[in-house]
Amino acid sequence: MEKKKTEVTATFDQDSKRYHRYTIDEGQGIVGNIYIPKGKDIPKEVTIKLRVKG
Repeated sequence: MEKKKTEVTATFDQDSKRYHRYTIDEGQGIVGNIYIPKGKDIPKEVTIKLRVKG
């Protein structure tokens, strides 16, 4: 049976010229970065829905 929902935490890493970068904390089973454009409000929470092509 697959999980319906997984919650992860991402921590601010650094700013680039155009983005704020958040890195997903290690050991949560999901790896990656989240980039938020500068000049936009930074949300407290982000929901990502995964889907399969086709």
